[in-house]
Amino acid sequence: MESTSTAFRIHVSPQTKAILDGLGGYHLEHRGKVLLKGKGEVDSYWLVGKDGFDKKLPDPPTDDPLEYLNEMINKISPISEANAAAQAHASKNTSEILESINRNLKRSEGSKNRNLRNKEKRHRQRKSKSPAAPDSMENPE
Repeated sequence: MESTSTAFRIHVSPQTKAILDGLGGYHLEHRGKVLLKGKGEVDSYWLVGKDGFDKKLPDPPTDDPLEYLNEMINKISPISEANAAAQAHASKNTSEILESINRNLKRSEGSKNRNLRNKEKRHRQRKSKSPAAPDSMENPE
């Protein structure tokens, strides 16, 4: 049934229609006969509503996909100048915050590297000031 359906529509077989009629409250519209693989021509229906469901169903697209696409694009509201300016300002603020974070990280890394170099320097100085250990290989006389 899906292969013979249309976008935004629910295609219903006669068997499903009988079940929905038994449940009550469903609104079906006769679509006509469709050719189903392995079954031949079969009556089919569109499910178009239900009692208590008042939301308007979307209109199915026209046969021309470009026409439908143009309709959808025209429904999208353009970004207002004020909204565009606000988005640009927010983007600039985000960039400034990221740059500040990067500067602070670089300073922090530089400070860590200086501390490490200073520790190594102090270690070398202590090592050079400590008395040399006697060479155990020398022969005492």
